[in-house]
Amino acid sequence: MLIKQTRIVRLSETDATGIVYFTNIFKYACELFEEYLLKRKITHLFPLVDARSSFSSPLRAGDEIVVEMEQLELGNSSLKASYRITTSDRLVAEVVLTHVALSRETEEKILVGALGL
Repeated sequence: MLIKQTRIVRLSETDATGIVYFTNIFKYACELFEEYLLKRKITHLFPLVDARSSFSSPLRAGDEIVVEMEQLELGNSSLKASYRITTSDRLVAEVVLTHVALSRETEEKILVGALGL
């Protein structure tokens, strides 16, 4: 585990059935990725180029969840981060996000190997 975050599911994150709307699962992972970069003072751009998830169990408002970044695979100018989202007693979802690294100044691809990820 590289980094983790505990949070409470908000009512505004649910749909009409009272279950977390699926896009919020990606939001939880993206927020943790942003936190990971901020802690390392990395200010380059990392647009998302692929997002995948496998859902195992529903979430409802008030649930406490743990979002964990488990693995970071580095390519030449891309990185793939794997996440697990759990409650205290069950797996909720597994998420894989792939980002490309861009220079903030030029918006050109940059090599990720030298970024200290």
